[in-house]
Amino acid sequence: AASDAGLTEMYVAESPSGAIAAAVVFARACREVFAWVAGADPAFRDSGAASFLYWRFLEQTTFQTFDFVGANIRGIALFKRGFAGDLVPYFHTQGCRSRWLRGLTSLRTALGTR
Repeated sequence: AASDAGLTEMYVAESPSGAIAAAVVFARACREVFAWVAGADPAFRDSGAASFLYWRFLEQTTFQTFDFVGANIRGIALFKRGFAGDLVPYFHTQGCRSRWLRGLTSLRTALGTR
């Protein structure tokens, strides 16, 4: 359904012999785009095929925000860090009953020292 609606795009990298080395499905949501699902043949792990697909997509997209999804997952974080993006937490929660501590936290946030 998402593909039929034009919300996803699949990029595929093939080896010289025609074998699929890597594939990534990119999905659009509102004002951002993200890597929805990706995979690579272990035989081509060091070929750079997966990186090539991400770079090709990033060169062609007009979206200002790209979410790598899973940049905090140990096994893939190093790969995604190689694109030099800004790691942004998905959520931030805070609870505090102390008025003084809440004020201090607000001040730190306003000063950008957090």
